[in-house]
Amino acid sequence: MMKNIILFFLSVCLSINLYAQKVDYATAEKSFQRNFSKIIGQTKNGFYVIKSQVAFNNKQDQIRLRDNRIEFSYFENNMALKYSVPMVFPNSDAEIQDIQFLEDSLYVFYSIANKAINKNELFAHRINLENGTFIGAPKLIDAIEFDKRRNKGMFYIKKSK
Repeated sequence: MMKNIILFFLSVCLSINLYAQKVDYATAEKSFQRNFSKIIGQTKNGFYVIKSQVAFNNKQDQIRLRDNRIEFSYFENNMALKYSVPMVFPNSDAEIQDIQFLEDSLYVFYSIANKAINKNELFAHRINLENGTFIGAPKLIDAIEFDKRRNKGMFYIKKSK
């Protein structure tokens, strides 16, 4: 008799549908068709990420802006997104050469091929770490003369010691 009661109880318990919480680790990014991300720096409170629809070039990590959507994001240490803003440059032909932290400031280095004077110009633009927007006007750092656009040269940015 006791054996039948235990078997009945087990069969009832095992036949009941059990419900659990659904764990969603991350929602898919719907605004990007393809998403390439790169961590570009960190502070004691979080880290900075750049997202692009086009993969980063293996040699120089250059990103073309034409037909490419780029976003700059800041995540706190607990992985909470604080902000994510699109990077808008004065010229759609700009190519990001590098993004570096220099003395607690974040700078974007980008080049624009100026066809009018046949020079590939390198600009530096400081980013506001609080909201991801540009501070002030870009500063012209250097320029390389070229005879044809395909021979415009390339900038290598390294932090001096």
